[in-house]
Amino acid sequence: MNGKVIKSGVDRQKDSKPEGAEFVGAPMPYYLQIAPAYGLHAGYLPGYPASHGCIRMPASWARRFYYAAHVGTLLVIYR
Repeated sequence: MNGKVIKSGVDRQKDSKPEGAEFVGAPMPYYLQIAPAYGLHAGYLPGYPASHGCIRMPASWARRFYYAAHVGTLLVIYR
């Protein structure tokens, strides 16, 4: 269309897109999936919970995790 958000909060698997529209996903550098629809990745840290489930980290941390982890690596998440 013209770069404007037509409808926010849609589900690509349930909602059809308007003609001429395109889906532009959010960047998630160094993404590691830890469960369906959840992962670890580099991203902005606003200082308060601001995610729908992903764990965002500084880019340097995310890069280290990305290259150190392998399928089956034990991950313990705690607060």
